Amino acid sequence: FDGVYQISWSTALPSQTSNAGKVPTTDGTSASWVAIHSKPWTNVSTASQNASIGVPYMMTYAGVCTLVLPANPAANDIVGLKVANGRADNILDLNGKTFEDDNIGTLVLNSKYTCIYVQYINSSWRLV
Repeated sequence: FDGVYQISWSTALPSQTSNAGKVPTTDGTSASWVAIHSKPWTNVSTASQNASIGVPYMMTYAGVCTLVLPANPAANDIVGLKVANGRADNILDLNGKTFEDDNIGTLVLNSKYTCIYVQYINSSWRLV
């Protein structure tokens, strides 16, 4: 032993061409690039709102508010949401998809301060 450690690894990042402003992500098997969404928050001022991919939503409706995720998301699609109406009973509707591989249908956002992003990975919505 000469006191020198040698470490080698292989970077398995996909090509960086045309990926400015994106960050790497992995599904545990392969890496890809996803956009960082810096869009302004969209106010949800009605009882129910259909979400669009890549858009962050702020729940401002005074009553129980439901955000419905897209029915046909693609791999790595992201949606953000923040509770801003002071309620602990708002709903995230998974629109027939699973959450963290569980078929629960909806999530009740039981904190008045919830702020989350969910990403569609391996056929399930997941916290990111």
